[in-house]
Amino acid sequence: MFKVQSLDEAVHRRFVRDTPNFKGTRVPLMGGEDEPGLAPQAYLIEQAPHWVLQPHFHRQYQFQLISAGSGQLGRNDVGPLLVHYASPESGYGPITAGPKGLSYYTLRAVYEEGAHYLPESRELLRAGLKKHHAVSPRIEPGAADALRARTQLVVEETIPCTAEGMAVWTLRIPPDARFTPATLSGEGARYLYVAAGEMVANGKALPAGSVAFVHDEPGLVISASAAGLDLLILQFPCEATTRQGPAIEAAAGA
Repeated sequence: MFKVQSLDEAVHRRFVRDTPNFKGTRVPLMGGEDEPGLAPQAYLIEQAPHWVLQPHFHRQYQFQLISAGSGQLGRNDVGPLLVHYASPESGYGPITAGPKGLSYYTLRAVYEEGAHYLPESRELLRAGLKKHHAVSPRIEPGAADALRARTQLVVEETIPCTAEGMAVWTLRIPPDARFTPATLSGEGARYLYVAAGEMVANGKALPAGSVAFVHDEPGLVISASAAGLDLLILQFPCEATTRQGPAIEAAAGA
């Protein structure tokens, strides 16, 4: 499976969420209620200034990628570009938006809607389930001139590959150069995020802010355009593409 979506083409789907649990907007990128099950799910959250999203958990593996604004995840300051990973039922938060709000992509290999808030949903947590969080250092995308002047491919291990297969890489790709994601370690489903420049995949040019989902596509080749490319690759554990037990009703939220 290989699916792509540029943010520019999705912003017309932005809608407001104003509930007791969340205040802000959401931009759907991939997945929806008509695509349950193993369909990948990606959306951009734009959390209102100073709004506090209370601690919660999800039943699926998840990456969050901070794209704009400032704030805190728990007690830690966050901002662009920082990646947060959480395994199923790993509670995290609160997420506190700064004075100009906080924007972040939510990326899952398997569709799930809603959140389970803590502490009131604590009894829903399965005993003995291994929990795993990881937070990357801030990733600095290259300026336009630096991208165009690049001559060598650089692969940075942003979050080292774990025993379960989760990993994050930052790729600095020269203009018009090609790259095969399958050459990286691991076989889990992946999201590709265009941090700067432009990616070309299957003949489609994708600007900064675009996302792609890749699963079981060993022959996939991506290219940088003449603008160069800074690309994040976020890899799930292989088991992320299987369901995580019986569904439980979730409250509406981020």
